[in-house]
Amino acid sequence: MPRYIPWRDTALYVDQATADEVLSAFKAFDITKSNTLACTLCADSIHKMRYRLLECSSEA
Repeated sequence: MPRYIPWRDTALYVDQATADEVLSAFKAFDITKSNTLACTLCADSIHKMRYRLLECSSEA
């Protein structure tokens, strides 16, 4: 089971130029594994969720 990662807002309600600047500062990742698992939010539902394991691919 993948570890829990808390989400946090980085930039809300910004213009296009600021959003591009924020996104360009993020590291690049490659997907190393992509699996499906039962939905953990809807216990009575049969749909699946997908999780991905990422590996850093940035040159820095």
